Amino acid sequence: MKQDSGINRILSRIPLTPKLMIITLLAGVLVWGILENSQSDRLKKITDAQLTNLLEHQARENRIRFDNYVMAYHDMAMLIVSQKAFFDHIRGTGFSYEPKGIKYHKEIPSWLPDASVMRHFVRIHNAVLIDGRGRVREVYQGISKAIPKSLLPPSAHLLQMSRGQSMLTVVDGVPYLIASEAAKDIKGGDAVVALISPVDDEFLSASQSQVSGQGIIALVETIRQRVVASNAPDLIPEGATLDTLTDRYLITSKSFFDWGGSELLMQFTAFVSKDELAEMGRSMLVEGRLQRAFISLALLFSFAMIMLWITGRIHRMTGNITDFSHNILNMRLPGISTGRDQLRILEERFAMFKDEIMESRERLKRQAEELLREKTVYLDSLLHSSSMAVVVTDPDLKIKHFNPMAEAFFGVRSEDAIGKTVPEIRLNERLDVPCFAKMIYESNGDEECFCTTVNKTATGEQILESKVSRVKDRDGNVGGLLLITQDVTERKQAEEELRKSEENLKLYQALINQSNDSVEVLDPETGNFLNVNKKACTDLGYSREELLSMKVFDIDPTVKQADYPKIMEELRRTGAGIWEGIHLRKDGSTFPVEISLKFAQLDRSYLVAVARDITERKQAEEAAKKLIRKNELILAAAGEGILGLDTKGHHTFVNPAAARTLGYSVEELIGKRSHEMWHHTKPDGSPRPVEECPIYATLRNGAVHHETWDVFWKKDGSSFPVDYTSTSIIEQGNVIGAVVVFSDIAGMMALREQLEKLSITDPLTGFYNRRGFLAFAAPKLKLSLRKMEKILLIYADMDNLKAINDNYGHQEGDKALAETANILKSTFRESDILARLGGDEFAILAIDACDEKIIQERIQTNIDSYNKEVNPVQKLSISIGVVCYDPEKPSTLDDLLGKADALMYENKLSKKG
Repeated sequence: MKQDSGINRILSRIPLTPKLMIITLLAGVLVWGILENSQSDRLKKITDAQLTNLLEHQARENRIRFDNYVMAYHDMAMLIVSQKAFFDHIRGTGFSYEPKGIKYHKEIPSWLPDASVMRHFVRIHNAVLIDGRGRVREVYQGISKAIPKSLLPPSAHLLQMSRGQSMLTVVDGVPYLIASEAAKDIKGGDAVVALISPVDDEFLSASQSQVSGQGIIALVETIRQRVVASNAPDLIPEGATLDTLTDRYLITSKSFFDWGGSELLMQFTAFVSKDELAEMGRSMLVEGRLQRAFISLALLFSFAMIMLWITGRIHRMTGNITDFSHNILNMRLPGISTGRDQLRILEERFAMFKDEIMESRERLKRQAEELLREKTVYLDSLLHSSSMAVVVTDPDLKIKHFNPMAEAFFGVRSEDAIGKTVPEIRLNERLDVPCFAKMIYESNGDEECFCTTVNKTATGEQILESKVSRVKDRDGNVGGLLLITQDVTERKQAEEELRKSEENLKLYQALINQSNDSVEVLDPETGNFLNVNKKACTDLGYSREELLSMKVFDIDPTVKQADYPKIMEELRRTGAGIWEGIHLRKDGSTFPVEISLKFAQLDRSYLVAVARDITERKQAEEAAKKLIRKNELILAAAGEGILGLDTKGHHTFVNPAAARTLGYSVEELIGKRSHEMWHHTKPDGSPRPVEECPIYATLRNGAVHHETWDVFWKKDGSSFPVDYTSTSIIEQGNVIGAVVVFSDIAGMMALREQLEKLSITDPLTGFYNRRGFLAFAAPKLKLSLRKMEKILLIYADMDNLKAINDNYGHQEGDKALAETANILKSTFRESDILARLGGDEFAILAIDACDEKIIQERIQTNIDSYNKEVNPVQKLSISIGVVCYDPEKPSTLDDLLGKADALMYENKLSKKG
């Protein structure tokens, strides 16, 4: 304890400011250290995450640019074959001669576009021109690296795969991009141009050349995880594996390159140096640390200034207490030492000040008691001569004081009242004072109780107003009750008269102020404003006092002072009037009003004017006119037919498109009944009763009706298919008409039929395609099952189609397919379903047939006849598999196709073996 007292004494000798500064500095250093550890780790994590997201986003953009660059090769091939120079070249006589070898070009040949054109697409590394027999005729080498011999020419498979898209493949271990397109040469063959480019470092860099700072990217083999090409070969060399690069680089956005025409599986990969990422993170951490240090110093400086201000205020407060003690209380206190703790000094001064205040309080208490004794005598004489009745009781309601005016008011002498309780002297019979008991027993608060009683006297009624309040001693205890009563009869009567007149005035003013229109009371002789409501002040922008000093001519420029007497004479004759005018605001602007004038006769004649601002009504009327005109223009310009009908179906509106489509003029339709003019007959030619008409149903029940196919009838008696919607027009819950919007869908239906036919037809043979075969064959099987009839399914595959394509070109292959289709068509009936399933595969569903051997013999006979008579050189051959559908042992169409396919394959193997 002694040791603590010694420490306190030492601390009390040190000023407050240095102590607070030391504590603040220690706390600031501690907080800064905690924040440094926690925020640095958090900032590093956030920084790493944001940088990684940013780099992944950049890598995705690089991938998109690479994909677009690859797609541009096919666009370039399409551009080449569409050029007139290319077309003229392959149709020229020089191109039709037998080739003496491959012609190589170092400069851009005439059949390629100019360099200025190709610069907007891609750089052509190599271009190969192949004639209709698959022979390489010309080669353009835009780079020194020669084209692999295996690509002169590219295989038929590669050309077929690269037709219509850019194709990636591997040749001699190197990835190449091939894009090809064909055009008909002079002999009707397919002259093909093939763009061939090695996918190397230069190719990858060129795909990103339009954007600077794209980072390090590479193409990586998915299986071996080996780099094929990169835009930074000095850092990411060809042949490097990803395992050897993970220590130095962050590998992001490993998107699998799965281009639609690719025989490869590669990853488009982005690399970011881990050293660069770490350096960026360190830079941001250092910057954050410097900012926190600067903020900490700023806070320490601010806190120091606050401490100086607080200690200064404490010092001034101590000085004020000292001055008050010296000057007001005449206390003698020691001087203030500036070398000690200011709070300790203030505590000492306050303790001295408190002692002096307590001593002064005792002195004042004694003086007050003496003064109270002197005042009591004066108060007794004052109460004795008071014009108000004064009654004082103790807590038990015993009367202690009863002045002469109380004797006069209550009819009880003072000597009969003092010492008795309020009920004993029957005071309750003269006064309604139930608050006596409440004031004593129910509450200890300081509130007062008021009551007013009316006593009958010989001259009338006497109104007494009484107030009961508590009388408390010095300790706050209730020592009794004080009743003060006075006669307020005359005052109450005057207040009642004043209240009635004020209520009438307030009611009158409230009524006109609550009006939504401007109300103005005018002097009919002079035109002066006698009264105005709040709405008038708001509309005109004047205060009430300003308007009461003005005349009606000041706000209504349409009313001339010289014409005012005539206007009043006319109003007196009619008694009232309504017209539209203009009011002038204080700011000079005007607005339209509708004014209602009427005379009022009270003590004199008054003119009451009610003015309504009709600006919105005028604007609405103008807007409605514009809207009607705009709607008329829109409906007139609409391409669809639009008809307006009343509740009985008569035309109320017809736009030009509707009249033109129906073959009438607008005037011929207006007022005529719609049903009899263009909706009287159904599509099948039978009459359509009105009660079955969907449009008239809309007029009856208000429901919307939409018909996707129906017919309307023209003036010339012809019909046309329509898609229409009828919608009711409803006003205040009642149907007042309908709007019919229709479109002529004849062209759309024809187009739909054409598209449906194309979707199920093979364009080369005219047979059904796979989709059409499945759609029509499945119902036939169900019908066969219901009728218990057998059906044959024939699966045919053309032999040696690949050899025909390789030796004679695809055009000859397509011709052979068409001839095969003709043979099959001549073999079967029109009721049979024939389809080309794809490539060289055909399927036939023979209805009501069950002899497999006859079918096979008939097909073979027709093929032999063709090979002998039509084309004895290029012989056709078909492998066939035939299955019979037995309704007693039903199976699905897929099962039948699978069985027939297997039998066909056995037939094909037997021919080879």
